Amino acid sequence: MADLAVVRLERSLRNTVIETRLSNDEVLLNDELSMVGYGATSANGNDTGIRRFGENIVTELRLADNRKGREIRFRFPGAHTHAGDSGGPCFKEKGDSRWLVGINGGFVSQGPAESWFTSTSSYRDWIEKQIDEARKLESP
Repeated sequence: MADLAVVRLERSLRNTVIETRLSNDEVLLNDELSMVGYGATSANGNDTGIRRFGENIVTELRLADNRKGREIRFRFPGAHTHAGDSGGPCFKEKGDSRWLVGINGGFVSQGPAESWFTSTSSYRDWIEKQIDEARKLESP
């Protein structure tokens, strides 16, 4: 089981362009990726609702516990996820282009900072199928 979902909205968001670019390439060690978070950054959770983003370097790639996909891991230093960020995106960027490469799967707050993401490359076919099915529902 992976922590992935595709959400279909009842109507389009006004003044919003949504990119659904998935990377054709696997993430590699030492790739610089951007993560986005919206969860609390403190233990008491008083600072929720603030979007955060930053870069980090991939320090580990490993087989997920379900043995069906891969995990992308970041370790200190750099940007990290926090409590409540689960499901947030991880992107690979080059110039003006951005590709979704991971979905936030968790963080470790004790010891050195660590964040991990489910790699979307292992689930690309499933994600694209869900997007195509949602688009069919939009067509009159």
